[in-house]
Amino acid sequence: MIALLSVHNKELIDVLANGLKRNGYDIICTIGTYEHLKERGIETKMTSEITGFTELLDGRIKTLHPDIHHHIAKGKIDMLAVNLIPLGTKDGPPLDSMDIGGVSLIRSGVKNWREVCVLTDPADYHKVIEDLRREGIGEDTKLQCAIKAIKTVMTYDWNVLDALKNLKL
Repeated sequence: MIALLSVHNKELIDVLANGLKRNGYDIICTIGTYEHLKERGIETKMTSEITGFTELLDGRIKTLHPDIHHHIAKGKIDMLAVNLIPLGTKDGPPLDSMDIGGVSLIRSGVKNWREVCVLTDPADYHKVIEDLRREGIGEDTKLQCAIKAIKTVMTYDWNVLDALKNLKL
C-alpha cells in the first residue's frame, strides 16, 4: 500500500503519516511535506524516487508526471492526501500561487475513487486511520472523501475564476 502526501497545510499530517505507517503504508511525499515529516522523525520517500526527476521551477512542478498518475490510475497509489496552495500566497498576482499539480492529483484520485482514498481535509485523517485499523477503508468512506475532494477543486476553480475576473488590464 502506498500513500502520496502533498500538502500545503501541514495540520495533522504527522498524525496521518504515523497512522499510515502503523497500518503498513509506504509514504511518498513532495519535498515540503517530506521535510516536514523528516523533522518529526517520520520516514518517507520523495516523489522524485518514482519520477526520477527533482522538482522544477522552485517546486512548482513536482507531481505532474505520468508515472505518478499511472500509479494512481492503477491503484498502486491507493491513498492521496492533498490540499491546495491558497491563491495569493506569493508576492505578485494571485494566480502566481495557483496550484496545478494538486488539482491534477485530486482529479486523478477522484476518477479512480473506488481504488484510491482522496483526502483534502485534515479533519478526515482520524476517521481514515480508524477505518484502516478496524477493517480497511470502505467504499462509503472513499466516496464521501471523493465528493469532498471534488468540491474542494470546484471551490478552488471558482476562486481562480474570481481572480481572473478581477484582473486589472
